[in-house]
Amino acid sequence: MITRDSAYGVYENVAHNISTAVVVSTCLLIILAFVFCFNALNRSILDDLLRIFSFLGKLAGRAINNREIHYHRSLEIGKLHSRMKRVHLYRLLNDLVIDLGLRRKGATPYSFVFMAAAGTLVVSIVASKIIFNNITFGLAFSPLTLSFVIASFYTRANVKHDLRIEAVLESENIISNSLSAKGGIKSAVKKNLEVFPEIVKEDFLDFVDNIDNKNYSIQEALKELSLALGGVSEEFIDKCLVFEEKETKGMADMFQDIVKTNTEKMILRAEAKRQFENVRMQIVIINFAVILFLIFFMVSSSNVRQFFLHTAWGQWCLAFDIFVSMGIFVYLTYLRAREI
Repeated sequence: MITRDSAYGVYENVAHNISTAVVVSTCLLIILAFVFCFNALNRSILDDLLRIFSFLGKLAGRAINNREIHYHRSLEIGKLHSRMKRVHLYRLLNDLVIDLGLRRKGATPYSFVFMAAAGTLVVSIVASKIIFNNITFGLAFSPLTLSFVIASFYTRANVKHDLRIEAVLESENIISNSLSAKGGIKSAVKKNLEVFPEIVKEDFLDFVDNIDNKNYSIQEALKELSLALGGVSEEFIDKCLVFEEKETKGMADMFQDIVKTNTEKMILRAEAKRQFENVRMQIVIINFAVILFLIFFMVSSSNVRQFFLHTAWGQWCLAFDIFVSMGIFVYLTYLRAREI
């Protein structure tokens, strides 16, 4: 027997299905209308979409390029200085771009952050929708997620990062030991091109090429070399700039201090790295144990699973746990990234 409530329920289902069908049909009609218009005009939808994305890409590229120019201009006129957080962050990102091998492909810190941010935002929203059926988490925590992604890239590039730092310090020692006031920096670099470590040799070849074939001044070429070698070379490049500007007798002796300092740096880096890895491993193990404990309870108890996945408080608690873990990882990576 069909009751009034069951009939009303059937009516609701039918109405819902009809409304869904209307929405789908309307969307299809709109799409077909666009296809018809494009065909009537002998245009390809794919080509137009590619043009739109190309246009948006050009706008983004122009904005990124302007930010790069504005940053370096602010640095030159003294509006930014080496102790500012913005400069520290730029150096960190520049080192990351170098270690990932992206700099030689034309990437800059700003372009890397833009691409990472765009990808992270999309993935965060999709993951938040799938896990929590709520895009608010993806939007709210996307900045921290971006930091986590960059930290993950940095961790992946750690081995190459350490090799590059050692190669830069070794190269500085080679230049300092063969430098003379008569020849200058360029002469010292050309003299030792075959001796430099392989990982940085191409950067020094570009330095010589910029002066000999691209009409760079020695100052411009040194600044470009500093960007290519990364933040660890800045003190050395600053001394090179002073040396090239004054070229007074006896100034070459100041580079012997760099050889002594670099030796101390390498010893300190090795000891700090050993201690840091011990502390990091302990924190990672504790963090991993907490995550496993949470997963175990969610799998073994339907009530816990219901609380964390289907209630607002539970979702916020789970999101908080996830992002605290990510935050710890990001902070550890930041500490690891700081140069001695």
